Amino acid sequence: MSLIAAPTRHLLLCSMLAVGASTGCDVSGAKPGGVAADADGDGAPASADCNDANPTVYPGADELCDGLDNDCDGTADDNPPPGEGITLYRDSDADGVGTDADTVEACELKPGFSEVGGDCEDSIATISPAAAEVCDGIDNDCNGFIDDDAIDAELLYEDLDGDGFGHDATLEHHCAGTPDWVPDGGDCDDADSRTFPGAAPADSTTDCLTDLDEDGYGAADGVFPGTDCDDYDPAVSPAQAETCDNELDDDCDGVADNPEECVVLEGCADVAAAGLPDGTYTVDPPGAEGELEVRCVDGAIGIDSAMVLDHASWLRFTESVSNSSGWTVSAYTGTTTDGFWVRTERNFSWNGFSMCVLVELDLPWDLAAVSGGFVVDGYTNGGPDDDDGLSWGVAANSLGKGHVLFGAPVGSGTYDTWKASSVWGQDFDSAGPQTFAMDEAALTAPSQTLAWEYCDDGLRGEDIEVSAIDLWVVEAP
Repeated sequence: MSLIAAPTRHLLLCSMLAVGASTGCDVSGAKPGGVAADADGDGAPASADCNDANPTVYPGADELCDGLDNDCDGTADDNPPPGEGITLYRDSDADGVGTDADTVEACELKPGFSEVGGDCEDSIATISPAAAEVCDGIDNDCNGFIDDDAIDAELLYEDLDGDGFGHDATLEHHCAGTPDWVPDGGDCDDADSRTFPGAAPADSTTDCLTDLDEDGYGAADGVFPGTDCDDYDPAVSPAQAETCDNELDDDCDGVADNPEECVVLEGCADVAAAGLPDGTYTVDPPGAEGELEVRCVDGAIGIDSAMVLDHASWLRFTESVSNSSGWTVSAYTGTTTDGFWVRTERNFSWNGFSMCVLVELDLPWDLAAVSGGFVVDGYTNGGPDDDDGLSWGVAANSLGKGHVLFGAPVGSGTYDTWKASSVWGQDFDSAGPQTFAMDEAALTAPSQTLAWEYCDDGLRGEDIEVSAIDLWVVEAP
């Protein structure tokens, strides 16, 4: 008995035979009887299997998304079966949505495809399920309907009788030009094309206007035009002028006895008392000659350069020698584009005296308080900033050093006076323009006059110029 096993004997026998002879032997590892070797047991012989160590890899196997060439066609992860990879949709217009008519299965996204389908027009990027519907006669959002819920739709009325007007209760969003939908409502009978707002009597017995008082305006609760706030009184309609003190809204503007028309405004205090907003108003102060245009803010009246120049008659100019004589009229005055000036022309030199000019502004209101400011400058002999070397500190009049004062006279020789500390004690004409500003200051007694007083030694005449006036005054109760 031979001790060599049958497979070994088979191999030994085959090795002694001529190579290539038809012996039924498989020198690569064939099994007895000519059966091909299959190491991974996947049914594919090793000679045909591109990976005989992996049972998921053999010719004809389903391609898996595992990085392997499962079907041995030379490419890994191509053409997986449905359910293994992802379905891709051809996206020709690159709008991110592909067409359902051209799909492939793949293990990952490929150029020219999308993972989202449903594009009803894959050649136009503005058409897809993700697009907004607009009024252009195209199904932009691919929902099967054209121009439905378009973002640029208009509110239109359904016009069943074709007279160009629809019933108010039918208001809906539709694209302009949609048949039987119109921009005008107010039709009180949409089954009769002869009845619509504004229809001529020859065409209808009604034009949808309820006008009980026959003043030409329909009632507020009517369909059209619905502008008469009292359809039982022909004296009340949008065509009427407001009648004061009758507690009626004669002109149908929503306010009875309009304050602008019915309240006599003497100043900004009346504007505030009437509850009117800040702004420019026409007022009629008792002391003024005619009406005035004034700025009102929080009940205060604005006094600016333009207002002063428009009413130059409100200004009074006088001059004096302090401690020597009373105020006298100055003949040297004038206006600028933004204010006024006044000059002292006396030429003297008295120890202990100063030349002064007084400018008074008479307003048509009794004042309780004043605030705001202005710019003031001084010159010698009409020349700007020609320093005369005169120090305010040596002026010795009854008011103290040389100065500019601003205030309001409240009695004979008595003033509520405020000084500008920034220019106190300087040689004024060499200091240049100075800004005078003050917070609201109350007067000790009502006054209609504001005043500027300027004093210096006056050896050769001095000019004072006031400009950029921006004052606010509060009327006395």
